[in-house]
Amino acid sequence: MKPDAILTGALEETSEPYSLAKVAGLKLCQAFKKQYGLNAIVMIPATIYGSGNDVDIETAHVMGALIGKFAQAVKENKSEVIIWGTGQARREFLYADDFVDACHFLMEHYDGDQIINVGCGSDVTIKELAQTIAKVTGFEGAIIFDETKPDGVMQKLLECSTMTALGWRSKVSLKEGIERTYQWYGNRSSHESAALKS
Repeated sequence: MKPDAILTGALEETSEPYSLAKVAGLKLCQAFKKQYGLNAIVMIPATIYGSGNDVDIETAHVMGALIGKFAQAVKENKSEVIIWGTGQARREFLYADDFVDACHFLMEHYDGDQIINVGCGSDVTIKELAQTIAKVTGFEGAIIFDETKPDGVMQKLLECSTMTALGWRSKVSLKEGIERTYQWYGNRSSHESAALKS
């Protein structure tokens, strides 16, 4: 997905309201920069995850929802985890610390008006993501894909050559990021349990 592709076609139907709000924001930043000289940088990150991630199965994006789902399955000793879609849709993820680092990097090294994509440069299928999360959480049951449910967009991978040319790359691998997020989730759950007992 290249930044210059924005508004060259129809928005993905299930994300349209969310996408329109984001497009309005980026166009506002570009207009303020042009008209008033506001040093606004428009950055589009890959899906961000990490400590503090929404892990509520009902409201979270795919990473948080799957971590919550697998953690719950381990806790309740479930034999299977059911995931929406075919598992073939591809997504790119960016660990929160890398996102913050990219923000600082751009503030120090960029003052143009081009939209900047920020990602790790690779994507995984939802099936691969689920298998990695299963390993990290210790889930050993079956992973079932409910193909009656939607996949959403089949691929979300950002073209990040501008960031690479500027000299920035993400540092946290997907597996390491999932391990850190799961560790935070476990600590959070322990604190919540202790608070309920007191």
